[in-house]
Formats: sequence, C-alpha cells, structure tokens
Amino acid sequence: MKKVPFQDQIIHHLSGALSPKEEAEFMQMLEGNVERKEEYEMMKKIWEDSLLYDESVQVPEINSAWQKFEDKAFEGEKTRLVILRPWKKWMGVAAGVLILALAIFWLNDGFEGGHQDLVNAVLTNESLEVQQIELPDGSKVWLEQGATLSYDQPFKDRLVSLDGKAYFEVTHLSNDANFKVIDGKHFAI
Repeated sequence: MKKVPFQDQIIHHLSGALSPKEEAEFMQMLEGNVERKEEYEMMKKIWEDSLLYDESVQVPEINSAWQKFEDKAFEGEKTRLVILRPWKKWMGVAAGVLILALAIFWLNDGFEGGHQDLVNAVLTNESLEVQQIELPDGSKVWLEQGATLSYDQPFKDRLVSLDGKAYFEVTHLSNDANFKVIDGKHFAI
C-alpha cells in the first residue's frame, strides 16, 4: 500500500476504492493497533450515519411559492395608482438639508458664538464656611456657602461656570490674559 494518511485509507476502505491487496494490508494494520481501530470505528459510524441522508428531498422553488402566496393573499385588493407631485420630492430634500444644517449647528454649539455646558468637574461648597479650591492652572477660588463651580477637564480653555458667589485669584499664563464673562453663569479666566 502507498504511503497515504490513515484517515484517507479509512475513506478509501469505506468507499470500496481499495484493491484486494490494499484491503488486506488495511485490515492487517487495524488488527495490530487499538488506537487506529477506535478511530476506524468512529469514522465508520459517521460514514454510516451520512448514508441516511436522503438526497431526494426537494427544496421548494421559492419564487413560485411566493407568487402563489401573493396571488391568494392579495386577490381581493385593487391596484391603486399614486401620482407623486414633484414639489413633494423637493420638500423632502429641503427638509433633509434643514435637519442636516441644524445638526451641524447643534454639534458646533451654535458655531463660534456658543459655549458648552461644563460638566466634567463639579465642586460645591456644602460647608458653613468659605472653602478654598485650586484649579488645575494654579488659580485659586474661594467658594462661599452653597456656591458651585464647574469646569472641563483638561482645563485647556480655562472656562468655568459658577452658581453662587466666589472670589478668584487668577494665575495668568500670558500677559494678555483676561477675565471674560461669557454670560451670567459662564466665564473664561
């Protein structure tokens, strides 16, 4: 017998493709090795189970089955002609463009004029005394009782939001730095 992997020899045996001489050599090889005998029995079982598969089962033709269903399900309905007005198409396009423009405006927070709500760091003085806080840029803030200070992290834009009263000692990073109120609640230091 030629040098063939054992699984291929089993397949040739089960399909009857071995010559009588090769068949005899195969059976002799099985007799001398328990592991190969177990592997042969397992593959033989799979082979026999696969013979139970009935290839004569016909899969229905999907398009004709669907057409039969459609004919029965919709036989009483009449076809309705719908005339689309060209202006309706353009109204849809205009509405889409408007929605897109509003989304861009909202994502840019009102283009350059807006500010974003600060939510990353929120500090509230719940004590009865003034509380000192140091911001990431080194600026100091004294919050009065009940005051809340919020700012973004990282603190690159130096925008803060204050609800209540506070005293600021601002550390300027450059000579032209200013304290600028954006609205009644948000400001840049």
